[in-house]
Amino acid sequence: MYKKYMTLLSSLLMTMASYAQVTFESTITPGDIEILKTINENFHGISAIEYLPGTGEWYLGGDRGYYFKFSNCSKIGDFIASNMAPEVNTGYYYESIRYDATNRIYYFSEEKQSYAAVYWVRENLKSQPSQLLQIQLPEDNKGIEALAVTPSGALWIAPEAGWKNETAMDKDTIHFLRYKNPAPKTGIPDSERFKFPITRFRAALKSDRPGGISEILAVDETHLLVLERAYHNTTDQVRAFLWNETVDENNMELVKGTLAFDFGNMNNLCNIEGMCWGDAERKSLFIIADDNFYNDKKIPGTDRYEKPTLRSQMIVLRRK
Repeated sequence: MYKKYMTLLSSLLMTMASYAQVTFESTITPGDIEILKTINENFHGISAIEYLPGTGEWYLGGDRGYYFKFSNCSKIGDFIASNMAPEVNTGYYYESIRYDATNRIYYFSEEKQSYAAVYWVRENLKSQPSQLLQIQLPEDNKGIEALAVTPSGALWIAPEAGWKNETAMDKDTIHFLRYKNPAPKTGIPDSERFKFPITRFRAALKSDRPGGISEILAVDETHLLVLERAYHNTTDQVRAFLWNETVDENNMELVKGTLAFDFGNMNNLCNIEGMCWGDAERKSLFIIADDNFYNDKKIPGTDRYEKPTLRSQMIVLRRK
């Protein structure tokens, strides 16, 4: 009887996990993939994006110290100067921005030349934040680009290619951190480590071979979306995969599920780095690419862009 009960329970859990898998329409429709117009000289290097359904505000974070707040945006074409508040220069090099609506806390990660860090701040993103953690970069240009906040307020942190001693090509397992109470009123918050099976891109440009976890996003308390991406210099293409991951509490690991979206061999895919839900019902996913300040630069005397994969591309995926 016990064995039969455990078999039924296991089957039920697998069914629940399968039900929570997110899938998007395989075809991106016209208007759901566009290059954002450069609004001003600072509107570059956009690596972070977050949407607050309660206020209708969007936060786009640049990796050179600025963030940009938009309102009245429901489609890509709405991200224009007239819908943007005055830019804010905080000096933080944003890689990810998340908002916990329950506790009214902003989280963000930044990466500089030698270190990466994660911060939190209550109420207002431009207020002085508190630092949650800081690390020396374990690999050149590989820091912390990915944060996720669950409905309960738990914070997930994913390193881009692994923590110290995890970034080697022969190591296919790294760890995500989860803080159930990341911003306690007193004391130091505790974290838990969960194993994650990272993709190593052996055909990619040398600096991208260790892998690139560009962003993560909570579906619910026990499921995440994980965006993995790398630049392949042999084909001059960005390869990216959006995975469903299930939290296995017993084994302290993230179990890779189905592909939520396969960017495959999209010839026009840019350096995608940030993503967020685009509506309260979580029916749309907005993705932003970092242009590394090349967005409008063309090869002199031609109409060809100097760096075709480094443009301020925005993509919207629609859930099935």
